Amino acid sequence: LLLAAVENGSIQSGDVILIEAMDRVGRLEPMEMLPLLSRIVNSGVDIVTLDDGIRYNRESANSNHLFLLVAKVQQAHQFSDTLSRRLKASYTSRKKAAAEGITPKRNTPVWLTSEGALIAEIAPLVKQAFEDYASGLGERRIFERIFEGNTNPLLARMAPSTVKRWMNNRTAIGEWNGIPSVYPAVIEPELFYRVQKRMEDKFSPRGLPTKHRFTGLVVCAECGKNFNTKYYQ
Repeated sequence: LLLAAVENGSIQSGDVILIEAMDRVGRLEPMEMLPLLSRIVNSGVDIVTLDDGIRYNRESANSNHLFLLVAKVQQAHQFSDTLSRRLKASYTSRKKAAAEGITPKRNTPVWLTSEGALIAEIAPLVKQAFEDYASGLGERRIFERIFEGNTNPLLARMAPSTVKRWMNNRTAIGEWNGIPSVYPAVIEPELFYRVQKRMEDKFSPRGLPTKHRFTGLVVCAECGKNFNTKYYQ
């Protein structure tokens, strides 16, 4: 992105790019990274690393700073490579544990504790959210229902978009990474797949003339039409 900004003129000759450390520019292999940095510096743009205050430009690149730059790029790539290998190893280990019936340690959805147990006061709200979505309500309306009189701190950062993420989260039926029964299910699979069907069909939530709590859930026994209310002044 930095190189693109230099080449399209957003960053011009004489400008200075301040970065926290060299690994903030990129973590590519040195043979790929150095030519990119060279193109930036040769365009007349200076790079200053704030962790050590060193300024890289055409003049300094021809001094001992060139060797320091090579070392920094090499270090950034090695750090990235090591981190990647550690994350992959951790993921593989957790997946193996889950397949063996051991609940993996990971960031869990709001309805589960870090140990993977259902939170009694949250689980019913999540189940109701799925039922409401399957019935045709939209994320914002479901969000409003959940927060109506609810002060649970676990839901403090929730937003309407959170509801949509819940609907896609297979942890709701106890699954993780394709492995069933890793966690206790908060809803039945039948409800989950009804929600998925609605999402696949790109169902558009029907217009709601009011915020009455039963709108979209109650239908007339005679004609089958949806219950709604209207107010006239």
